[in-house]
Amino acid sequence: MREALCSTALSYAELGWRVLALQGVHDGRCACGRADCSSPGKHPHARYASQGLKNATLDGSAICHWFANGDILNLGVATGAESGLVVLDVDDRHGGSASLGELGSLPRTATVRTGGGQHLYFKWPAGVSDIRNSAGKLGPGLDIRANGGYVVAPPSVHICGSPYKWLIDPRAGLAELPAKIAARLIEPQQTIKSAPVGSVIPIGQRDNMLTSLAGTMRRRGMSEDAILAALCQENKRCEQPLPEKDLVRIAKSIGSRSPAAAQNGSQNESASPARPKYVLMKDVEAEPVHWLWQDRIPAAMLSLLVGIEGSGKTFAALDMAARITTGRPWPDGGSAYEAPETGNVIFLTTEDHLAYTVRPRLDAMGADCARVAALQGVTTAQGDEDTFNVLDHLPALETMIEELGNVRLVIVDPLTGFLGKTDQNANNDVRRALARFSSIAERFGCAILGISHLSKDGSKRAIHRTLGSVAFSASARSVWLVQKDKDNEERRLFVPVKMNIARMPRSLAYTIRDQAVQWESRQFECSADDVLAEPKDETPVGEAEQFLCELLADGRVQSREVMRIAKREHVAERTLRRAKEKLGVVAEKEGMGSGAVWFWRLPDET
Repeated sequence: MREALCSTALSYAELGWRVLALQGVHDGRCACGRADCSSPGKHPHARYASQGLKNATLDGSAICHWFANGDILNLGVATGAESGLVVLDVDDRHGGSASLGELGSLPRTATVRTGGGQHLYFKWPAGVSDIRNSAGKLGPGLDIRANGGYVVAPPSVHICGSPYKWLIDPRAGLAELPAKIAARLIEPQQTIKSAPVGSVIPIGQRDNMLTSLAGTMRRRGMSEDAILAALCQENKRCEQPLPEKDLVRIAKSIGSRSPAAAQNGSQNESASPARPKYVLMKDVEAEPVHWLWQDRIPAAMLSLLVGIEGSGKTFAALDMAARITTGRPWPDGGSAYEAPETGNVIFLTTEDHLAYTVRPRLDAMGADCARVAALQGVTTAQGDEDTFNVLDHLPALETMIEELGNVRLVIVDPLTGFLGKTDQNANNDVRRALARFSSIAERFGCAILGISHLSKDGSKRAIHRTLGSVAFSASARSVWLVQKDKDNEERRLFVPVKMNIARMPRSLAYTIRDQAVQWESRQFECSADDVLAEPKDETPVGEAEQFLCELLADGRVQSREVMRIAKREHVAERTLRRAKEKLGVVAEKEGMGSGAVWFWRLPDET
């Protein structure tokens, strides 16, 4: 279930539903650890949702941070106008099914089986600004989750041990909220937003209620101590009271503002301060690495295969596919390297014609083509055909993997062709897109092999030569370079660039004969930086360029330190500055006035 959380949460966000991290269920108890937990498996996670419903988000990077790290979590979906949802909660233990029958015929809509009933999802009615959460308004055992509320969503696990499950898939669309139900729920806008005196404050309203109370008191000139005293009193009415330290934090934050600032401040200004998100390493369960190709291509992770155009990258990838589909041994030999487990391969390509190029190559390599499937596109809910991209169509790839079964490898050629509208030079955008491929790999245990080109900037180290943001290489667990041998144009070098889950493996080499890959049996030591190194410029400026590349390779250096080392190495300042201009070295200033410090760095380094 944990493997499915991230991809499912992302798919909910794609529907416009704000997602929330909830405490999970472990060994029949709430994972929060409180023996007296009154809402097991249903309340916001203390670390990932410290501000309750305020933390609900559509942001893919936050969602991946929560749900892709292996924590025991449940998945919440915020209801209300912002998510466009009204959910009818049918509790069979309190007569919900009977009450539902009394409502008459209802339209078919997305439906979830819960631990004790059902959740019926309806569209937020057009033109309506507010529908509140309510219990029993439509009948015994019927609750409404709307503004200020949320529901536990599949694939979460109920405290009874059964999973929440879709009975009717939401991708088929939601029904309109029936008018007869909407009429009973829509009320005139209330001016008092606090819960009625003496009533229990639901957990979904708790944080907003307490923060709002603190802001109201501060606007009236109340002190921090008075605010804290009031918060402690109101906290007793909460379905799950906040810890005292959180009350102190709210009182201190709001009480430190002037009454005028509290009066004029925005909602964000009056919100609780940001909370750190962390995990104790004792709570992280160590797991062994599983390999597709031992010590070279890991399973359940993203790897890259990079090289200049025409270097033979796709040939190497298709050779891997042929070995996986037939069970032929890997080419590095030795008793420690077993033949791969036979399985299926998915191929995504925008550069090679399937009939003229891909199929002949697979045949030449002896692949079982019945085990290789090429993704040609997707059909949308509206019946339109579209090119697959991981931002918009992740569920389609999941469905393909599930239908094929036993998928061991997904080849994405080129990786940059399937990232949608991602800004491929922006680190955060690239990481967010690649996290989706990684979530697929982790969920299904298959290797993702992305093929990419190299930039033309020979001054960079091999790890930084992948085209686009440095996040491409940073997000992959292993990176391999395919490069023609400088001494033999027909020979391709297969060289490790990065391996952060095992020791750096040795290099291999192959040639291409009659559209098939022929590997050499021997392994050898070879550096990717040496393979990509351009002939040295022996002129003074060329030597100065080499000096700067080596000095700044690991990051920026203070300019006066650059000058000092250059002088020691007998590099003239005039020559050094000419080299700086040719390389495009960036000068950056930090500080003001006499305290300012200048730094030099290589271009495009982050």
